[in-house]
Amino acid sequence: MVSRRLQPGYDYLLNRKLASLWHELTDSCLEPDLNQFISAALELGFTQRVASAIGSQIIARLLIQTGRPLADLRESDLQDLLNACDIRQMRTGRGARHYRSTTHSARQILFHLGILDIEARPAVTPLTLDERMADVPATLRPAFVAYLQRKRATCVAKTVSSLATRLAHFGRYLAAIDPDIASLSALDRRRHIEPFIASLTTTVNTVTGEPITVADRIRRVHAVGNFLADITEWGWDDAPARRLIFRTDLPRYLPVDADRKLTAALSDSPYRLAADALLVQRACGLRIGELLDLELDCIHEIPGQGSWLKVPLGKLDSERMIPLGHVSQ
Repeated sequence: MVSRRLQPGYDYLLNRKLASLWHELTDSCLEPDLNQFISAALELGFTQRVASAIGSQIIARLLIQTGRPLADLRESDLQDLLNACDIRQMRTGRGARHYRSTTHSARQILFHLGILDIEARPAVTPLTLDERMADVPATLRPAFVAYLQRKRATCVAKTVSSLATRLAHFGRYLAAIDPDIASLSALDRRRHIEPFIASLTTTVNTVTGEPITVADRIRRVHAVGNFLADITEWGWDDAPARRLIFRTDLPRYLPVDADRKLTAALSDSPYRLAADALLVQRACGLRIGELLDLELDCIHEIPGQGSWLKVPLGKLDSERMIPLGHVSQ
């Protein structure tokens, strides 16, 4: 496929992971085009990982199937790929949301390269914070919006958007159980907070129709807890008079016995590279992306302070150092 001698069709290309693409790409006729695409993506601010993902998921498939160079790709080629995604979804039920989002990014990059004449339209038109908090009781809505506007000063836009989603869930819950609540200071642990936390065990994901994950439950509780704690610390007039959410309110990802079994299984696993990586991740609290981005010289010896693990730039656009004294060698 990378030598342009085989064009298997999108029915094949959309049903196979091209796991060895970057290895097979070396010295192939597709390599210069993909290198050019990724360089342009990096210029636009995409990370190396995201640029590579768009290149392998969208551009490589277009180059393989069309048999044309990058400079000759057209909007119709992107549409053919998306139409094939629709056909696959009708046939198998497998959605194509990730293909659509990466195709939108691919359009941006191709326009930047001058290959497409029309700039990609925004994937969605974002709602204002007031619109996103529309279902929050009217008496509480200004506080919700003001808090989110304040968070814009210290958080990236995506973080604020995720926070808005979680706080909107809490606001809708309050509107359902106590629509006449007058202020955040009127929140009561037993009347409002405990029932909200209990309701999360049966809350359904509107996309999948399945109960929300434990991770999502934790994120929603964290969002509300940080919201109330922040406005109390900031001295807002309508802040609750006492702390309402505690560490013990967070559900565990795994029961204690299951967690111990998992740790033991990783310790005994014959697949040492993957098992050791996961043990390091668990011990150091790394995101999976941070684990994958660790560099060969990530262990630093600091005189008088022992060994430290340097975690590179990640989601929060900041580096950090983790002491390894508590991590088993």
